[in-house]
Amino acid sequence: MRTARSILARLVVCSSLCLPLGVGVLALGTGVAAAQPGGGGGGRMMMGGMGAMFSTDAPLSSEDLARIGKAVNFTPDQAEAAKALLDGYLPEYQKKAEAQRKMIDDLREQFRESRDWTIFQDARPKMDAFRTYRQQWEKQVLADVQTLLNPGQQSYWPGVEQMRRRETLAQGMLSGERVDVVRLVDALNLPAEKKADVQPVLEAYAAELDRDLVKRNEAQAKMMENAGEAFRSGDTAKMEEMLTETRQASARVRDINRKYARQVEGLLPDDMRAKFNAQFKRESFPRIYRTHYPQQAIDAAMDLADLQPDQREAIIALGETYTRDGEALNARAEKAIEENEMTMTAARMMPGGGGGGPGGGPGGGWNQSPAMAELRTARETLDWTTLEKLKGVLTPEQIAKLPEQNNPDGPGQRRGGAGAGPGAGGDQPANPNGTGDRPRRRRNPANPPAPAPEPAPKQG
Repeated sequence: MRTARSILARLVVCSSLCLPLGVGVLALGTGVAAAQPGGGGGGRMMMGGMGAMFSTDAPLSSEDLARIGKAVNFTPDQAEAAKALLDGYLPEYQKKAEAQRKMIDDLREQFRESRDWTIFQDARPKMDAFRTYRQQWEKQVLADVQTLLNPGQQSYWPGVEQMRRRETLAQGMLSGERVDVVRLVDALNLPAEKKADVQPVLEAYAAELDRDLVKRNEAQAKMMENAGEAFRSGDTAKMEEMLTETRQASARVRDINRKYARQVEGLLPDDMRAKFNAQFKRESFPRIYRTHYPQQAIDAAMDLADLQPDQREAIIALGETYTRDGEALNARAEKAIEENEMTMTAARMMPGGGGGGPGGGPGGGWNQSPAMAELRTARETLDWTTLEKLKGVLTPEQIAKLPEQNNPDGPGQRRGGAGAGPGAGGDQPANPNGTGDRPRRRRNPANPPAPAPEPAPKQG
C-alpha cells in the first residue's frame, strides 16, 4: 500500500513543477507524466492548460499584440512601435528560455535513469526563478506598450488587463472552467445590432469573472507554494485541504462561465444559438464532444457518387440512430466526469489511485472510474456496431473509399489509458504495459487485420 509520505512525495513534485487539481497533473511537459506508473503521455495532452504556467514560450506574441491593438484601437504607427518593442525584448528572453528548456530536458534524462523524485524538488528554486522572470518580463513589455497610448486609449487598458487574465482560464482543470465566453461570442461574428444586444452581458461577465479568476489564480499559487511544506511534514490532511480550496475556487469560475453562457444563448438568433451552445460544450468537455470516426464514415458514405436510393435511406436512418444514442451517452458522460472531478482526492489523483492519474485532464481517468469505464465501453460498442451496420449497407468497393481512421488520442497517448474518454476508439486494445503507444493509423474498414497464424505444433 502506498504510504502517506510516498503520496506526498509525488504530489510535491507536481506542485513544484505543475499543479495537481481535481482530475490530473502536468509534470515537465511529457517526460515525467509518461514515466510514472500507468502514465500515458499526459503532459502533452495537458499543454495549454496547466502547462501555460510553466511554459518556456514567450508570454507575449505578435498575435497577442494584435488583440491588444484591436482592444485599444492602435493606429498603424502604434502597432509598428509595439512590434518593435516586443522584438527588442525577445532576444534576452529567448536566451533564458533556452537555458530553461535545457534544464528541463536534463531533469527528464536524470529521472529516466534514476527514478529519483527528489531531483525535481531540488530543481524547484530554478523553476520558480524562471517563472518569476517570465512574469516580470511580461509586465515590463506591457508597461512599455501602454506608454504608446494616448489619453483616450488609456481608458481601454483595464479591459486589456481583464482580457489577459482571461487567458489564464487555460490553467483550469474542471470541465467548463477553461471556456472564455467573450472569445466564443467574438468567433460568431455577430451583426452589429446583435452584438449590441449581447455586449452588456459580456461586460458583466468580464467583471464578475475577473474577481473570481484572480482568487482562483491566488489559490493555485498558494497550493504550489505550500505543497513543499506539506510534504516535509507528512501532512496529508493539509494537502487535501489545499486541493479542496483550489477546486472550490475553480468551481466558482466554472459556474460563472455557465451562468453567462446561458444568458448569452438566450439573446442569440436560433442559428447562432445552436452554434454557440455546441462550441461551449466542445470546449467544456473536449474528450466527449469531438467527431467520432463512425460519424466521419457516415458522412463520407453519404457523399459516394454511386450510392443507391435504398442505401442512402438506410444510412440516413443509421446516422439518426447513432446521433441519438451518442447524445444519450454524452449526457451521462458529462455527469460522470463532473462527479469524478468534484470527488477527487489527492491520493486518488496519483497513478493507480482510481482517479485517472497524470494526463487525465477534464474528463480524464476513464479506465480508472467504474462509471467512466462503463461509459467508455458503451461508446466503443456503439461505434463498433455502427461501423458494422454501415459496412452491411455498402458494397466492398464503396467500403474501400471510406477514410482511414486515425489514432484519436494523438502521439504518446495510451489507447484506452488515462484521459481516454468514451469513444476513444473501438479496435485498438489498451496497452497492458501502461506505456504510451506510438501513433498508428487504423485500417480501412475494407481491410481487416490478418488473422493470427496458427501456433506451430510442439516438437516431441
